[in-house]
Amino acid sequence: MLKIEQLAPLHDVERFDCGSNILNNVLKKRARKHAERSVSRTYVLTDHSKPKVILGYVTLTLCEVLLNQRADRRMRYSDESRQAAKLARLATSKKEQHHGYGALLVVYAMQRVLEISDHMGLVGLYVDLKDEIASGYYRQFDFINLKDNERTMFLPTESIRKALTE
Repeated sequence: MLKIEQLAPLHDVERFDCGSNILNNVLKKRARKHAERSVSRTYVLTDHSKPKVILGYVTLTLCEVLLNQRADRRMRYSDESRQAAKLARLATSKKEQHHGYGALLVVYAMQRVLEISDHMGLVGLYVDLKDEIASGYYRQFDFINLKDNERTMFLPTESIRKALTE
């Protein structure tokens, strides 16, 4: 049985390898420190039978965006800002890739965004892209590219709510 939970000392970050040194090092060297400082939260996917082994992880943080940076046309362009969530990191262990674990983590992130939005309000979820392959990956969840920055994608809260309640 799979489980997603906040990164804890029992999780073996040292053995995690997703094939990207940058993403491996973020998990190994920064994730816990960022959680202690309330910079971000990292959630890990594990299997109940091996709770220490990390199959994948997602890191979430909050960000502030100017309304003129939104892809959502319903908002007027202005210098006014709003709160949003940011999917800062997403990685799956090399051994566990192509099993749908990344999608599980994205859906988990979407659920957390809705939960926070219901209590405090968020305009949606942002993600910065490392390449065109990532763009295609996030499009399957209905993320849309920003007009002024094609390296960033956005998923409005309303779209998340619709996707998770259908």
